[in-house]
Amino acid sequence: MGLKYQGVACQFTMRVQILLLVATVTALMFAVPGSGEADLQALSLEYGYDLVEGEVPITLVESGLDNGTMFRFLILDDYSEAPENWSQPWFNDSNWSLGAAPFGDREYNNVNPNTIWDTSG
Repeated sequence: MGLKYQGVACQFTMRVQILLLVATVTALMFAVPGSGEADLQALSLEYGYDLVEGEVPITLVESGLDNGTMFRFLILDDYSEAPENWSQPWFNDSNWSLGAAPFGDREYNNVNPNTIWDTSG
């Protein structure tokens, strides 16, 4: 009987610890700074990796700033003119314009656009 009681007590303690952990994580996720200061912004990211001999690193997302990553785009006068299902992965955008990132109509923060975003005509 004593072992069973200790097991129940241990199980109860573990459940309380898990509940407290979940409550703490939830509170941290939804905490909003109250000082009125801006949220933190990551200006750069550095990381490392250890490749096993013969492995080759792959690029998941290229920087449009450093190399002209190509994107398809369509300039519309009104969002209601957007083709149906344009955001679906299978949508055929082959007749849309193709341009290198970054897009823009002028230099901004020392970044020059590779594709001029002209909505004037």
